[in-house]
Amino acid sequence: MLKMNQKMEKILKQKGGMNKKTIVAICEDIVSQVKCINDCVLYDENGNLEQKK
Repeated sequence: MLKMNQKMEKILKQKGGMNKKTIVAICEDIVSQVKCINDCVLYDENGNLEQKK
């Protein structure tokens, strides 16, 4: 969760502010990197985890 918050903060600073379109884009980016592996929910920042059922 900490890495997700840090990434959101970094992207918002790069974009120079918070408007609805920016926030939606950030949320979509972060949610796309969240994976559920077995019973664990993980944030896969670098795309290194394989999603298994």
